[in-house]
Amino acid sequence: MSFSNRFLCICLVFVSLASCASPNGRFWQSKRSALAAEEINKQASLIRSWVEQEQRLFNVATPLMTANAELCGSDVTEWLGLYTADINTFGGDWRAAAVREFNLVELPAVIYDIKGAPAYQAGLRRGDVIVAINGKMIDPDGNGSESFGRMLNDAKRVGYVDIEFTRDGALGALRVRNMKRCSYDAFLEDSDQINAYADGKRIFVSTPMLDFVKSDEELALIIAHEMAHNTLGHVAARQENILAGQYSGLLVDLLFGAAGINTDGEFERAGIEAGSLLYSQEYEREADYVAAYYLARAGFLIDSSLTDFWHRMAAVSPDSLDRRFTHPTMYQRSRALDDTLSEIEAKKALGVALLPTPKDHTIMAQARATTGTADSTEIETAKSTEQPEEPVDFNTPLEFEVEGEAGV
Repeated sequence: MSFSNRFLCICLVFVSLASCASPNGRFWQSKRSALAAEEINKQASLIRSWVEQEQRLFNVATPLMTANAELCGSDVTEWLGLYTADINTFGGDWRAAAVREFNLVELPAVIYDIKGAPAYQAGLRRGDVIVAINGKMIDPDGNGSESFGRMLNDAKRVGYVDIEFTRDGALGALRVRNMKRCSYDAFLEDSDQINAYADGKRIFVSTPMLDFVKSDEELALIIAHEMAHNTLGHVAARQENILAGQYSGLLVDLLFGAAGINTDGEFERAGIEAGSLLYSQEYEREADYVAAYYLARAGFLIDSSLTDFWHRMAAVSPDSLDRRFTHPTMYQRSRALDDTLSEIEAKKALGVALLPTPKDHTIMAQARATTGTADSTEIETAKSTEQPEEPVDFNTPLEFEVEGEAGV
């Protein structure tokens, strides 16, 4: 075939292909737009669900933190309960969904309604956009929340903050007064386990735990338990025990090494494990005991129905028997909670202050001495440096432990 004939055939092929049906550009563009919109809808739904769960967590934690501030020692802060977000709070692929879901702008907008918080009690609501603090306009400057945070910290030192805000286009103004509360912030943790734990300064509750609890009282029981771990210094004490065990085991490894025997760090590992077990059950029992008082002082309805929580936990925690060396059994916890509730009711009937009085810990006695509700024996115990008595056999909440942390 001549070159001219081959060229003619190629041209005919291209012409025939061109005459075939081609994709409609506008159709696929609309499909891509629809898929993008669907993805934003999914993200908005996830963000909305997360914020709703956090709001529930904060609403339950707030009365525990405010009603028990006198028992938190130096871990107390001046608090407004004002949590905001702007268009830069959510980054990356989530920004568009968050901006749409909460109508975010450059200025900080309230995203939580925490009913026990000073901001809510003063009248601020989710969606309100903060425009000024103590008469000073907030400069968005691409990061309204950071600017707002700095201004807020400076302003609340005087005990209150005057806030100007917009709601549905209308300008409003109000004064928010500080409130003392324990400084342990509660965080929602994305996890696949029914779990909660404390790290000495914060409290973490997993999303499955939030689904597992049947009432706010049960959720409060979990938060109060972790709060007690922080208040009573259990996390730091456990870390000290682990270090002591580690150094003791390491010394044994070194002694064997000097004799020409390689232990491969076996005694160091054994020391760490022994240190982690030291007083572990006592810490858990004490935290359970103190947590019941935190609930009562915060006004939660506490009765024997709360013991059902531990029975249900036993049903979903088949490994609870394996944890008997570090935690009381679920049955023991349930029985101990009943005993503590009886003690609290007896104090109510006698008109006695609802303050926990574990004999093996001096922090509670120190708080009572400070508030003038301690008896002379407790005051002397708080001032004494002698070893405390053997701990009372109270029960403790479940603790899913992370290294250096105490859990439920």
